[in-house]
Amino acid sequence: MSKADDIFYRQFGLILMALTLFTLIVFFAARAIGGQAFEQIQNSPKAVLERIQPFGQVRVGKPDAVVAVGDHVYWDLRAGASAQMLGLAPDARRIAQAFQRGAPVLG
Repeated sequence: MSKADDIFYRQFGLILMALTLFTLIVFFAARAIGGQAFEQIQNSPKAVLERIQPFGQVRVGKPDAVVAVGDHVYWDLRAGASAQMLGLAPDARRIAQAFQRGAPVLG
């Protein structure tokens, strides 16, 4: 290793250690100044309830719309006995009317 490389690695190491030391000093100073307030905010009942709240909600009751792809429609209508509960069910016919195989497919 050349002398220039040795100087570079030594200076780079010193700079890296100085930045690491600066980061630790700033971290511990921030914890000393505002740590207690941060703990109180984090452990307040409102903050805890907000953190454990579910991301979404489950919809219960009648759906406003039915989402299906073409595979669902063809399979539901030709699935034998299960077709009576799926695509050929009275509710399905009431919502989407009768399926017409000759109609153009859009989308």
